[in-house]
Amino acid sequence: MARLLDHHHQAARSTLAPAPPPSSIWSFKPDGTGSGSWKVEISPDDPKWTRQVKRDLAYTASGGGSALVLGGVLNPWTSPESTNLTRDVEVPGIVEFNMRKRTFFRSGATGFNAKGTGARGAMHYVPSFGPNGLFMIMGGTDLTDPDNNIGLDNIWVYEAQENRLYNQTATGDVPAGRRSFCLAGVNSTNETYEIFLYGGFNGRLGPSTVPYDEIFILTLPAFHWLKIDYPALHPRHGHSCNAVGGSQIISIGGVDSNATITTGNLTEIRESSFNSSVDPFVQGLGIFDMTTLTWADRYRANAPPYEQSDRVQAFYRD
Repeated sequence: MARLLDHHHQAARSTLAPAPPPSSIWSFKPDGTGSGSWKVEISPDDPKWTRQVKRDLAYTASGGGSALVLGGVLNPWTSPESTNLTRDVEVPGIVEFNMRKRTFFRSGATGFNAKGTGARGAMHYVPSFGPNGLFMIMGGTDLTDPDNNIGLDNIWVYEAQENRLYNQTATGDVPAGRRSFCLAGVNSTNETYEIFLYGGFNGRLGPSTVPYDEIFILTLPAFHWLKIDYPALHPRHGHSCNAVGGSQIISIGGVDSNATITTGNLTEIRESSFNSSVDPFVQGLGIFDMTTLTWADRYRANAPPYEQSDRVQAFYRD
C-alpha cells in the first residue's frame, strides 16, 4: 500500500500565526476505503535534525524512494530558531531524504546558478526516464533581484542516484519566466512524458498578472514546450497540481494574482487571497483534462487513461 510522507515546512504566514512547529516527518498510509492513518517517522527530538535547516519557498518533489529539496529561504515562519529574522535569507544546496533508510544527504547545487540558490520555482519527478527516474527543476527566482525570474528555456535535471545536476535547453512556445506556479505530469502510451505547467505570476500583484493564467506542456524526451490556448481571465499562484484519475489534473487552492493590491509588497502578497474576488473554481478546486486540453466543471471518477492530445501528437508527427 502506498505511503505518503509529509515534512512540516513552516507556520502560517500571518502576524497572528502561532510559532513555527518543530521539525518532524510524518507518513500517511491509506487504507483503501477513503481513510487511513498517520505515523511519526522522524520525531522533533531525533538527532537527525541537528544538521538540517528547515526551508520555505524551496523547490520540492519526491519519487523513486527519495524526497528532494533545493534552495529556499529561512524566515520567521520556518522554525523556532529563525523567528527573529527580519528578511528572507537564502539557503544554498540540495537536501535529499532517503525514504527507505530514513536518512538525509546534503550536496551542493553546482550548475544551478552561481550560488546554488533559488526560490518559488517548481520541481517534478519523472519516473519513466533513467534507472530511478529524474527530477526536473524549473522557473522561480534566483533571489538576486526581486523582479528577476528564471527563464523556462532552461530545465535543470537531477539524477538522485548519481547526485548529478545538469542543464537541458527547452524549445518551442517557451513560457515567460515566473514563480509560484504548479506542475503535474503523466506517462503517455507513446513512450513520452508530458509535464503540464499552470499559472504562476511575475512577482507583482495586479492586472499585469492576467496573462499568466495559462497552461503549457513540456513534452519529454523532446524538451519542447507547447502552449494551450484559452482566454486568460483568472490568474493564480501558490496553488498545487496533481495528476489524478486517468487524464485529469486537479488544481488546489492558490492566491488571486490579480488582487486589488498592486504594490507588490511581500507582506501583502503573502496575505492576498481570493477575498477580493470570487474564485472561479468551486471550493478552490479546478479540473483540467490533459487529453482534450479543456477545463471541466467536475471530476470524473471513471475518466479514461491519459492519451496524448492532438497537439502533442502533431508535434511528434511533424
